[in-house]
Parts: sequence; C-alpha cells; structure tokens
Amino acid sequence: MNSNGTISGSLMECYRHFFNTYLTSATHQNIIEDFVSFIGLKRDTLQNWISALPKGENLIRLKFYLIFQGYRITDSIPVSKVIKDACEILAIRIVKTEDFRDAIGYARTDDFLRVLGGRSGYSEEKKARLKYLYESHLPQIQAAKDRLLRVNGTLVGPLSQKNDSSLAPLLLLKESLRGVESGLKITLNFLAGMSSEINSSAEARKLIREELGNDLLFETSNLTHSLYSKLNILISEKSREIQNLKEVNHA
Repeated sequence: MNSNGTISGSLMECYRHFFNTYLTSATHQNIIEDFVSFIGLKRDTLQNWISALPKGENLIRLKFYLIFQGYRITDSIPVSKVIKDACEILAIRIVKTEDFRDAIGYARTDDFLRVLGGRSGYSEEKKARLKYLYESHLPQIQAAKDRLLRVNGTLVGPLSQKNDSSLAPLLLLKESLRGVESGLKITLNFLAGMSSEINSSAEARKLIREELGNDLLFETSNLTHSLYSKLNILISEKSREIQNLKEVNHA
C-alpha cells in the first residue's frame, strides 16, 4: 500500500487483495453483489481467478473494475487514452462487443481485443472512430459509473459528489454536446477530404447521395438545423454581450 492509501501491484496481486478483503466477508455483501453483477459470472468462477487470471473481455472488465476501485496496476501494457476509453465502453457493455468491433472496422474479435490490450497498433481512421464512439456515448458511460459502488459503499461520479440531482440534466447535456462536437468535426474532416468529388459534378454528388443514403443525409441535415436553432437561443445573448463589449472598447 502506498502512503496515500492506494494499493499498488501486479494485476494478480491487486485482485487477490480485493478478493480477500471484500469478496470473502458477509459484511461487504453490497460490494460482492456489485462485482458479480458487473462481471456477469458466478462467484465460483471469480474465485478461480485468484489462481489464473481471465482473458479477453473478462480481463478488460476486471482491470477496469479494479482501477475504478482505486487500485494501481503496475504490470499493464501502457496504452493511449483512446484505448483506455474504448476499454471502458467494452467493460461497461455500452454496446455489444460484435457491434463495437464492426463499428471500428475489425473483422475478427481477437484482432480487436489485441488492440484494446495494447498488443497491436491501429490506424488514424480507427483512432477517430474509437474517439467518436466514446464521446458519443459519454452520458451512458457516466450513468453506468454512477451506478457502481466504491469499496467504501458509496455511490460515485460527479452527481453524487456534488450531491445535487438538479445538475443531472445539465451534466448529461454537456457530455452529449461534447460527443456531438467531436462527431461533427470528424464528419467535416471527411467531407473536406471528399471536396473534389463533391464539387466535381451533379452526377458525382448523386452517386455519393445514393451510397450514403438519401434518408440518412436528409435526417442528419434536419437534425443539424434543429440543433442549431435551439443552441442559437443559448448563444445569441452571449454573442450580443461580446459585441457590446467590443463596441465599448472601441468607443
């Protein structure tokens, strides 16, 4: 244990400490139920892990849960924030593993898990997809974290820390807007890369519409205009404040 109270060690050492401290005592029944529910396996299987750690998705979930509980795992392969965030999506089961894999562009689950485990690289395109998927699901990820228990038995997350449930809608809206912002940036970058095709001819644009799907294009366009009109109500007053301040400074 470090001076600040953090448990530090290999994954096996951290899991054995967690298991022996919290999963073998009836006084921590709430933690036992929380952990069993999160992992999705029987308690007997979890006991077997103190001898042989799991692999694949269960290994990712175990790591996430222990780090969430404050353990510092020293023998993990260093990975980027994008991969750490992707592991959260998988660990919390925000989307099905197969759907997650397909959305990023992998044909084999094993290849996808190697990337999440830090044992294989990935392209810039896949990095952008991973980042977009994480940011577009931030509200669900935070809500899932809020439902988990710390080992001290209290709910965690920004809502419980602030102890103000009235902030919940604004916090979720903020995270949702961050996801929208990231998605729009990625979409605009893709469109910028296709500018020559888009501007070449009406026939080229027709082919692009048919490939993307007219319904998707029109629905996205309508939603974007609707979002703009609603956000404009919020930002118009601030814009006027900035303009008035500029006029005062130039007077």
